[in-house]
Amino acid sequence: DEPIDVQEDKKTVELAINKDLLTGKSILVVDDDELILDHIGSLLSPYVEVLTAHNGEQGFSLAQANVPDLIISDVDMPEMNGIEMYEKLGAHLLTSNIPLLFLSAKTENNVRLKGLSMGAIDYIAKPFADDELLVKICNFLLWQQKIQIKALTSTYEGNEEAANDTINPLLDKIIGLVKANYANPLYSLPDFVRELGMSKATLSRRLKSITDKTPIEILTEYRLNMSKKLLEEGQMSVSDVAYAVGFNDPSYFSRRFKEFFGNTPKSVR
Repeated sequence: DEPIDVQEDKKTVELAINKDLLTGKSILVVDDDELILDHIGSLLSPYVEVLTAHNGEQGFSLAQANVPDLIISDVDMPEMNGIEMYEKLGAHLLTSNIPLLFLSAKTENNVRLKGLSMGAIDYIAKPFADDELLVKICNFLLWQQKIQIKALTSTYEGNEEAANDTINPLLDKIIGLVKANYANPLYSLPDFVRELGMSKATLSRRLKSITDKTPIEILTEYRLNMSKKLLEEGQMSVSDVAYAVGFNDPSYFSRRFKEFFGNTPKSVR
């Protein structure tokens, strides 16, 4: 057999790691084995902020306080195991949408199926390969973004049924607020923060992780898509449409419309 080029293998893994996707994200690692916590922490810390907990009870508290973008958890732990922690997290809006990847020395089908049937994204058996863990994290975060952006586009297009099947609970709440308030030109980020009961930083980071957009970008895109529908109906002037969808300056509306759709509101009308 030909010798394996370790350097080439490292380069392949580096190429698979999307550093832009990981920038600014945080991952919570929950395991009662200090060596595993240290190992995963040193593996991930060049790319993301790493939080660590020694059991499910600590993991739950840290997840509530920090709302990480992903949780990597052992199954068997004292005080509260990984599956109990995941059930508890699922009962709270703030943490119900955090994806979880289980690690476990147990490989029995019933243990794996229980975690996966609850919504865990994957299951990696210990001992695991470092590159497999890194690449799976990147692949999942990218897949999650694509799914949610598709759901968001379906909502913009009025295809609610398609969006409802896959939409993240946090994104669903934000879209509900956008639909209720898009006509109000004064509706802004502090209003989202108040209604959702999250800090500005947590909301912006979680939404950026899910969709690569800010709440205000989603609000603006929804307004522009609504304006296009109204313009195509041809019943209102460009200025009236601008005011109807929450823009208080028709010239600014026309500029944003052209940037977004590539043609002017007048030509669409």
